[in-house]
Amino acid sequence: MLEIKNTTKQKFCHRKARRITAGVLNFYKLPQAEVSLVVVGDQKMKTLNRDFHGQNKTTDVLSFPADKKIPSIPRRLKNTLQSDESFSFDNYLGEIFINIQEAARVHKYQFLFAEQARDESCSKSKTHIKSKTNLQSKPRFQPKSRSKAKSYIFYFLLIHGLLHLIGYQDKTEKKRQAMIALGEKFMKKWYN
Repeated sequence: MLEIKNTTKQKFCHRKARRITAGVLNFYKLPQAEVSLVVVGDQKMKTLNRDFHGQNKTTDVLSFPADKKIPSIPRRLKNTLQSDESFSFDNYLGEIFINIQEAARVHKYQFLFAEQARDESCSKSKTHIKSKTNLQSKPRFQPKSRSKAKSYIFYFLLIHGLLHLIGYQDKTEKKRQAMIALGEKFMKKWYN
């Protein structure tokens, strides 16, 4: 189950977010797991990133697994969750914060998908160039419109956050690329 709290005026499809979350959780045999999604803007994300990661800048997604020290659930969200009889803290996997303003900065993510495609082609040819400025491959994801790109990135970040809650880490380049590839696989399966 996905509990959603949108603190912004920007809209997204809650049904799609729940469907994607259910797909990922079912894939990992966690159908009873419960997740909180909080959608925020730049300022709130910058504060969270500073307070919990020591980085005084905004970011796109933060995940706080329930089995680790997580920020206290905001009183309003906690009251909402407790009033929902289907929600149980026993199955609580954790909380994901997505910065919807960062997800809208489509230009920041085009290199990510191009880099993934380039890395796969480079690994096949045994040459690997790390420079983000030397991208030769076309991105796999080529949106028809900017709004479709923003939507795709938002749900991709949701999957990325879920993977962190499940236990994936992206502290090395190899692990980061593995999470990107897995995120794309899940997007192909459940995004449309």
